Parts: sequence; C-alpha cells; structure tokens
Amino acid sequence: MPEILKFSAENTHHVEFVLNTESKKKGYIEIDREFCKGCQICMEFCPAKCISPSDDLNAAGYMPARFNDNGNCTGCGICALVCPDVCIEVYRD
Repeated sequence: MPEILKFSAENTHHVEFVLNTESKKKGYIEIDREFCKGCQICMEFCPAKCISPSDDLNAAGYMPARFNDNGNCTGCGICALVCPDVCIEVYRD
C-alpha cells in the first residue's frame, strides 16, 4: 500500500501534516561517535525525537549524539541533512 500524506490547514499560519500510520516506514540511523561534535542540531530537527546526547565522551572530548531506538524512526533523513559533521547514515527497512 502506498504511503499517504494528508494535508489540513486550519488557518493560513498553521499547516498540519499527518502520516498514515498503516504505511509508516521504519528506519534507523548510525552516528559516527568520533566525528560527532555534539552540536545537537540533529536532535532539534528529528521529528520523531530519536536522538539524544550520549552519556560518554568521544576521543576528542565531545558528548556525541546517540540514536534511541524507540521504534519511531522513519528514516526520513532530516538528521543527516542538517548534520554539519556528516557523521549520520540513514537506513530504511
């Protein structure tokens, strides 16, 4: 079944995007800890909130991002697009 994206606008300032959950794709990401500087840009942009700061420091002394496999990742790739260090790889099932 193809993915269905519904658009609804309550007013000219608010547009809501609703993804059909029946066809919701699953994905996951891999973050290269040693290249990540912990800027947290990916965390702010992730619509599923699947990324959080790590509890450990990497070799450079930064707290890199880590993937939380909570089952909400769709593999949209937004995190990889906004990452200034190009250390995120996105995979879709």
